Amino acid sequence: MPFLMLPVMTHHLSPTEFGALAIFLLANSCISAFVGMNVHANISKNFFTLPKDKLGDMIGNIFVVMLVSSFIATVFFAVVALFVNDLFSLPLSAFLVMPLLSFMTMVNTINLTILRNEGRAYIYGAFEVACTVLAISVTLVFLLSLEAGWRSQVYGLLTAYGVFFFVAIVYMTKRGYLSLNISSVEVRRVLGSSVPMIPYVLAGIVMNVSDRVFIERMVGLEAVGHYAIGYNFGMIVLMFTDAFAKAWSPWFYKLMSKPTEGNKKTVVRYSYFYAMGVFCLVVAVSVFAYFAIPFMVSQAFLGAASYVFWIALALAIQGLYKMLFPYFILMERHYVLSGILVICALSNLVFSYVLVDHFGAVGAAYSSALAWGGAVVMAFIYKQRICAMPWR
Repeated sequence: MPFLMLPVMTHHLSPTEFGALAIFLLANSCISAFVGMNVHANISKNFFTLPKDKLGDMIGNIFVVMLVSSFIATVFFAVVALFVNDLFSLPLSAFLVMPLLSFMTMVNTINLTILRNEGRAYIYGAFEVACTVLAISVTLVFLLSLEAGWRSQVYGLLTAYGVFFFVAIVYMTKRGYLSLNISSVEVRRVLGSSVPMIPYVLAGIVMNVSDRVFIERMVGLEAVGHYAIGYNFGMIVLMFTDAFAKAWSPWFYKLMSKPTEGNKKTVVRYSYFYAMGVFCLVVAVSVFAYFAIPFMVSQAFLGAASYVFWIALALAIQGLYKMLFPYFILMERHYVLSGILVICALSNLVFSYVLVDHFGAVGAAYSSALAWGGAVVMAFIYKQRICAMPWR
């Protein structure tokens, strides 16, 4: 949605306002990571092995875990609001809505994960498109008619995910994928697979947010606005890698449940195709952005073009990491995933400080590319030890 909205948003928001919106979306993605704890990966992993009633029990207990984590996040920000009025240039009231938005988003994500594993592509696409159209429509009403500024997109997201939260509940219940058979044993099982992912989630947050946080602290909110425009163009790569990961995981788990030599060669072949495709896309996006930015954004945002290539490259390398992710889930090496990402996240903090100080805002993109590159190298080396694949 941010990319589709660029022509309108940049003509009605200043770079500072756009920076505030970017910080909100970034912070909300962090809260979503805490609330969700990557539980949808467990649904994909167990979808083809558990009977539907057991899967429904698991999803019902996942909801309990997410509700509790949402409540904890809400209480945390309510307490913080007693002592400070703003955080990272945003009012604390903005942070108070994030746990609710994150919970509704994760419920929608679980529903889409089920649809994807069922192979119901048309319904999956209809849900995705309808949610996006509703979010854009509400955003435009608040932006153009009510002049709500950067908060317009927040209202759009709350409305769209609120509606599709109820759609998801109804759909999962009718299809037998949601059972409120709450069990302490099942909750512990969910936590047992999710809690080891918390360091992974926290490290992922650092990897994904540190660029804009360092820019906001060391350069300024206006620079965040310019960087965010470049990031939106780079997100064309992210949309591709996310779509690939959503299709890749269930296909990978299904194929590797019978790890014959033929199946392994098939996985490797498609891995090579994907890697070549994603780096070709980086070049294509960079060329497209060079010519498109002057026509799509207002004069105040033209400097965003200088960030696109490095952001797209960092997101492409992150996409390679997503390709390796299912190996660790399959082999139950959650803690290794966490360790790799923690090391790279700490490195990213050092890189960001040094490179932003030396090169300005673009140094944050350099840092992201370096850190994700390190994560891919370490993940690949360890993956080959636990699950050797015929790469030659």
